[in-house]
Amino acid sequence: ILQINVGLMLFNLIPLPPLDGSKVVAAFSKTYSDLMDRISMFTFILLIVLINTEIGRTIFGRPYAAIVSWLFTLAVPESTSAAA
Repeated sequence: ILQINVGLMLFNLIPLPPLDGSKVVAAFSKTYSDLMDRISMFTFILLIVLINTEIGRTIFGRPYAAIVSWLFTLAVPESTSAAA
């Protein structure tokens, strides 16, 4: 479940409309906001292409793996066994 949630979180932070990452970046940049308003009708197609191609897997694969690995180290603490 953790991997699914992390994957959805990372995907949602992509700065392309209609995802939330675009709203975060647009809040800090008027230029970006204007650009996204003009190309927003095409970004859904771009997202579909990214999801279904090797380019998308390459872009998101390593960051996803690194974040999941880090979260697992937080979620599963090292065993503290007493030495006899």
